[in-house]
Amino acid sequence: MSRTTIFSAAPDGTVAAVYLQSNETTAPYLSKLLHSVPLISNRSLEIDDILEITAGELAIFITENGDRSVAIRADEKELESLGFDKLGITAQKNGNFTLLSETLASISGIDTSHSNSLFPSFSGTWIGSIWAQEFGHGDIHVTNNAVKIEFETKKQDKLDTIGGTAPVIHALITQEQIDLPETFFEFFPYFTLINELIVDETGVLVALIKGTLDEQSLIEQLQIISAANNPSTFSRTMIDGSSYNELQIDPSLVTVEEISIAGNRIFRAGSLFGLLQDGRAVISTSNEVMESFLRPTDGDGTQCDSASIVISPKQLLENIESEFIDPRLTVLSIIDRFSVITLEKKKYSNIITLWGKDCG
Repeated sequence: MSRTTIFSAAPDGTVAAVYLQSNETTAPYLSKLLHSVPLISNRSLEIDDILEITAGELAIFITENGDRSVAIRADEKELESLGFDKLGITAQKNGNFTLLSETLASISGIDTSHSNSLFPSFSGTWIGSIWAQEFGHGDIHVTNNAVKIEFETKKQDKLDTIGGTAPVIHALITQEQIDLPETFFEFFPYFTLINELIVDETGVLVALIKGTLDEQSLIEQLQIISAANNPSTFSRTMIDGSSYNELQIDPSLVTVEEISIAGNRIFRAGSLFGLLQDGRAVISTSNEVMESFLRPTDGDGTQCDSASIVISPKQLLENIESEFIDPRLTVLSIIDRFSVITLEKKKYSNIITLWGKDCG
């Protein structure tokens, strides 16, 4: 690792870092994107406080216990003028950079690098890069209404499901974001065959790889999931006269009816909706999500079409808060400023895009 890069100022235990390039072109984007976001744990230092004195670059570091700090390249006298002592901020010189943190930190640096995009005009304005432990490095591009982060990967099949969908898909049975029971895989054994996922405040939709289910299998799957979500209760009497209630899951008791949504033939079983579209099975917990999928608005049909996952920031933040409660994820609160998040899988990269409007 080159000790001259800003990543050399990273504290011990750093698990994620965001490198940002500051110049006349990028400064307005940085100010808007990180407005009101504390750069240091338990301190009020924000991007606008240091942007004018930053000489070209800064980096935000997150450690494994969630502590945040920021390193900047700046003139020492200009740094002193900010009065860090009064703000309760510790400043540590490390080569050409200064690490600003809540308390004195042990600096070890991280082994990563950054470089400007070769073709920034095709992806918007390059403002920096992000590094995450176990995920690697990704470039950050911005446009007037979107932020795109592209992580490099080894060669991959575009039909492979992007990981991490299982807790979200669990809503197909319980409508709650809780740990998956082992029996769930008996009810919905198709996680590895999902190639599209949509989640918003009204419900969930999954589309399986073409050919996974035929019409009869789709109907049976709707009955199984619906029955698991609404088990029947029977009272049983023991020989000694005592009684107990027994839950029974019986898919044959679930009625499946045919309805029409956006001119398409839909199977409805309880609160579930199923569609077979050009050999691809689609299952949703929401009439609204199914209709949006079948009848996209003018803003859809371009970027959303290429995405594997489309999710609302509000829903994602609720899932993170209720399930993981990980202090390292607190900086993700900035995503609630966007309306849609998409994940797109390409041959050599995974692209996360935060949209200010619904998919452009």
